[in-house]
This record gives sequence, C-alpha cells and structure tokens, in this order.
Amino acid sequence: MRAADHPAARSDFDGNTLDPEREVIGALFAHEVAAMAVVDGVLDPGDFGCGEYGTIFDAVRRVYASQRALDLLTVAAELRAMDRLHAVGGTSSLAVALAGFRDYYAPLTHLEAHARIVREAAQARRATAQATGFACLAAKGAPLDVLQREAAKVAAHLEGRGPGHMVSAAKGAEGVAERLASAGDGRPACVTTGFREVDALIGGLSPGQLVIIAGRPGMGKTSFALTSSIRAAMAEKAAAKREGRRPRRALFVSLEMPENELYDRAVAGVARVNVQKIMRPHLAPMTQDEFDAFQGGVNRIHALPFTVLDLASAKLSQIRAEAKREHARDPLFRIDLDYLQLVSAETSREAREREVAEISRGLKALAKELGVPVVAMAQLNRGVEKQKDKRPMLADLRESGAIEQDADVVMFAYRDEVYDKNSPDRGIAEIIVAKQRNGPTDTVRLRFVRELALFEDMAPAMGDDVFADRPGPVAAGADCLDAHGAGDGLPDVHVPAAQLGFDDLGPQDAAAGAA
Repeated sequence: MRAADHPAARSDFDGNTLDPEREVIGALFAHEVAAMAVVDGVLDPGDFGCGEYGTIFDAVRRVYASQRALDLLTVAAELRAMDRLHAVGGTSSLAVALAGFRDYYAPLTHLEAHARIVREAAQARRATAQATGFACLAAKGAPLDVLQREAAKVAAHLEGRGPGHMVSAAKGAEGVAERLASAGDGRPACVTTGFREVDALIGGLSPGQLVIIAGRPGMGKTSFALTSSIRAAMAEKAAAKREGRRPRRALFVSLEMPENELYDRAVAGVARVNVQKIMRPHLAPMTQDEFDAFQGGVNRIHALPFTVLDLASAKLSQIRAEAKREHARDPLFRIDLDYLQLVSAETSREAREREVAEISRGLKALAKELGVPVVAMAQLNRGVEKQKDKRPMLADLRESGAIEQDADVVMFAYRDEVYDKNSPDRGIAEIIVAKQRNGPTDTVRLRFVRELALFEDMAPAMGDDVFADRPGPVAAGADCLDAHGAGDGLPDVHVPAAQLGFDDLGPQDAAAGAA
C-alpha cells in the first residue's frame, strides 16, 4: 500500500466509522496515558473497521504496556516485533498515518463517546454478518433450534459486552468453597496490614476492597500506610519464595511526599536508625553501628517487591492507567494512594464534593477491576479540632462526598499527643476502625516511633523484629500471621555510602515523623 493511499492520509472517508476511529487513535498520541485510561477496556483491535487502524491500535497498547515513549520509532519497532509492519504499508506509510493522527484527534472530554461510536459500529458489523448467516440458514430450512441459537448470537453481538459479568449460583457457591479451602490450607486469602491486632480485627485487606485511612495532618497517615505496605511486601516476598513463584508487587502512589523521602523512611524503619540521620547526614552523622544497621536496611529494601509512583499531580484516569500498566507488566497485590484529595478531577465543572465522590468511586472500581485492595489516605478538615473529643468520627467524612459510602473499611489515625503534649499516651497511636462492611468496629492501639517514622505492634511476638518477614496473605484471626513462620530470603547488596548520595543530600523541607 502506497503512503498516499493510507486511510489516515485520505479525506474521502466512505463511512461513518473511520473518522471516529482516526480521532480515537489520534487522541492516544495527543493525550497519551490519560487517553489510554479512557479507551482501555472499551476497544479491542478488532473493533476498528479499518484493519490498519486496528493494527496500529494494538501496537500502541503494547507500547504503553511496556512503559516506552510513544512515537514513530517505538510504534514501528512494536509492529516489526509483531510481524505486522507490512500490514500498515511499512515505515513510510506509518509515518504518514501518524502525521494524520496528530492533525485529527478527539478532545479528552469527548474521547469516551468517540470510542463507544467505534465499539457500537463494530457490534453492528458483527451482528450484520451473523444475521446474513442466519438468513442463509433460514432459506435452507434449518431446524428451529438451530435458528434460535443463531438468533441469540445476533442479539449477543448487538448487546456487546459490558463492564460486568454474570455468575451463576453454581459458580458462586464453588467460589465460596474455594475461598474457605484457601483459608484453611494457608493459601492466600487476604493481604496483611502488617499489624497483628489490626489484622485480627479486619481480617487483613481483601481483593477489591477500598480502604480509607483518614486523619488530620500530623497524625501519621503516610507513616502508617508506608509501614503497612512495606511489611506486606516483605510478607509477599517470603510467601513467594516458599511457594516457588514470582512475588507480586505493592504500588505506593505518592502525590504529596517525594519518593526519596518515602524510601528514606522505609530504610529508617527497617534499620531502626533515626530518619533524620538518613535525610540530613551532614547535620546528624551516623555512628559505625548505625551505619552497619543502615546498610542492612538498604539490603532488605533493595530486593522488595515494592514500587513508588511519584506524581506531582494526577487525574484519576492517569492513576488508573499507570496502575493497569504496572499490573500488566508485573501483577500487583496492593495499591496505596497518598492522598485522595490531591487527585484532580477529570473536569472542574462540578463542586469539589462531587469531584471527590467521583474519585472515590473510581478508586473502588479500580480495586474491583484489578482484584487488589486499594488503600487511600484522606485528609480531614479542621472541623474535627472544634470538637471536645478530637477523635474523628464517620460524620467527619461527610464533607468529602461519598467516601464513607464507597469504602469497605474506614480507619482513622489519631495521636492524642498532637493536641496534648503532656498526654499519658505519648508515643501511642490509635487506629480507629470506624466502618467495616463485613465485620465489627473497634480501636487498635499501636506504638508510634517518631524518630523512625514507624508504627509497630504494642507487643511484638517473641523474637520478632519490627519488620520480620511473614506470608503476605492472611486468613481472619489474630494468629494467622504466625502460622507460616519467618525468614526473609533477601540477597545482600552492598551499597557504599558514597553511592547512596550522602555527598549530594541537602536539608529536606519535610520533617521526619508523622505526615
């Protein structure tokens, strides 16, 4: 096919589907990750009436999934790897097509509507083809039962596939039995929170759950979630080693704290070295023993199945696209988001309360779609501080839209010493489980070690250090974490002090401790 004959280079489109198809693919190049989040799950390559467009769409999806930049070179390389470059007329024809896509593309706000036009046109084409076959069978006098089956196929093509799926009573009952068997034989049921009493209360984090950790600034929401996620990653690493499989990953999406500070805190907690000595080594140098402990902490964090996604700002569609891409590359078992109110709405036409409600519903949908728990931090407003008892209640979430309604579990982080410096509960944090869709509510007291930016159980098990490796998933109950034993199995990685960037580290603006 000559470059001038490529559909993207022609203006005389002979149907109503090619313009939307071209604008959908053009939008992928214009809006990138945000556009892919909109069309992913709506369109397949076979939905395009123009075969070349479908081939290019397939290549673009693969480029996104591999986290490469999207341009002529990467798309051509992917088509070559697929042995499909010839199907679009070669590199020169592809170049003409991509130039055409950049001139014609759908605005992001209209993209979903354009994608559905393409999808519905594909359904109509398939139904038409199926109906033609039905007519031929009828003309040949096919039996009634055969005609009924063919008619059902026509209807199925017209209806298309929706985002949900039907499960019969038989399949549902089998699923219940399988989940119970999994819990009984020690196979994965839920993901540990990393805290025994919290796991005993909520039974761990279940796939598809939206879990909210809310509180006022300074209560330690980030530290609590980070401690929990790191412990869960260590647990998953140990479980994968025992079971002879590749570990799944924890993804920590940070819109507030830069990734280097999160990793500073992670190493500090594992090494039990004051986080200030890691963040500001020139102001607070380590002793030799502390540096040895620090090196051990680096070794343990180095090999963890844990990833930080550091974003200055993001819309829900971008977070969704990044999470799906990471999940496709290497399966995730948990996603943390710090924090919910920093996520931008797709449009700013709605009141902020409605925008936050849209974001919380989107996070719940993401949890269900990927089959992992999504743990989102949420900031409470100053209204809490006007109360005599400063402990938050569910009512304090009402101004944040539908968070309370969408969440399966709502936990509040509260430290009395934030309001009373002479509190008898200095160094103690309360994790208030204010809502649990499938269980009781109560308060769990944890120890908060400010200099380590760390939460830990009040009474660690005998011989158990604060980050002892345990199996990732847990069944319900206080003793489930102890059922499998310990052992990290992490390789030692020597990282010299100079290589860690000590000479380059300057003062950090964010103070160590609670966030």
